[in-house]
Amino acid sequence: MFESKIKFDIDAFYQKRTDILVARNASVPSFTGLSLPDENFGIVTSKGVDAQLGYSNKAGKLRYSVTGNFSFARNKIIEYDEPSRTYDYQRLTGHSTSAFLQYKAIGIFKDADQVAATPHVPGARPGDVILLDYNEDGNITDADRIVYDLNGTPEITFGVNFSLQYKNWQLQALVQGVGNNWKRIANAEGDFIYSGTFGNYFQYYANDRWTVDNTNATMHRAFERVEEYWRTTAYLCSFDYYNMAFSRLKNLELSYTLPSSLLNSIKVKSANVYVTGKNLFFLYNKNAVGTDPEVASVTTYPTTRVVAVGARISF
Repeated sequence: MFESKIKFDIDAFYQKRTDILVARNASVPSFTGLSLPDENFGIVTSKGVDAQLGYSNKAGKLRYSVTGNFSFARNKIIEYDEPSRTYDYQRLTGHSTSAFLQYKAIGIFKDADQVAATPHVPGARPGDVILLDYNEDGNITDADRIVYDLNGTPEITFGVNFSLQYKNWQLQALVQGVGNNWKRIANAEGDFIYSGTFGNYFQYYANDRWTVDNTNATMHRAFERVEEYWRTTAYLCSFDYYNMAFSRLKNLELSYTLPSSLLNSIKVKSANVYVTGKNLFFLYNKNAVGTDPEVASVTTYPTTRVVAVGARISF
C-alpha cells in the first residue's frame, strides 16, 4: 500500500490432526499389570494467526523502516486415552497438550491460629504454603487440584526490526520476545538448587521470607530439601510457577560502508566495518526470580551477551 511504503501479511490457520498414535494404558487399572498396544485414535486441533506489518520511507538521504511480526498458536486435546475422573474440572480433554493438574497456592500461613482455621495438609506449620481448598470440603485432597494450561511453551511470539540508513551509515536493531508462557522455576523432589544446607537458594526466596519475626511474609520459610509437603510431587502447587514473558534487545548493529572511490583504488568490490551487540538487555522480563527466561532451566548458563567489532570485505 502507498507505493509499497506499507506492507503486511496476515495468515490465520486451523489444523485438526486425527489418528495420532496414543497408548491406551489409561483404559485399564494399573494394578492389572497390563500394557495395551498403541492405537491411532488421538485427536488434537490447533489454531492461530501469523501477522507481519512493515513501514519504510525516506526523508532526503535518510532511509528508515520498521517491521513487526506476531504469532499466536493454541492447541486443544479433542480425544486421547484419559481415565475417568470424579470431577469434570480435572479433565485434561479440551485443554492444551501441555496442560497438567496442580494445587493453587494462595499465600503463606501466618501463625498456628491461621493453620488451625484453614483447610491444610496434615502437619502444616506457620510459614508453609497455603493450598486452595477448591471444592470447599474442608480438606486438602486430590480433588483440589485444578488444570493449568500454559506450561513452558509460549503461545505468543513476536519481533520488531528497525533500520536507519544515512549515506554510508546504517543502524539496525532486532527486538524479540514471547508471551503466554509459564514455567516452573523450582521443581519438586531432587532439585539441587533448593537443597537446604547442601545447595543454594535464589535471593528472591530469601527476601521477605517467613520467620518468627516476620509473620506477614510473602515467601515461605526456609526448608531442607523435600521435608515440606509443598516441595514434593504429591502436593505440586503453583507457588513456583512463574510468568516467563519477556522482550529482549536481541541484536544491535552500527555499520559503515567504505566509499567506492576508496575501494576501487585497492581493488576491493565492497567493504564495511561494524560494531554489533547481541542479547544486550531486556526491555522487560516478567520472571520474578530474575533468571534468563530464554534458557531451558534456572540451572542452565544464561544467554551470553556479546559485543563484537568486525569487517565484511568482498573482492
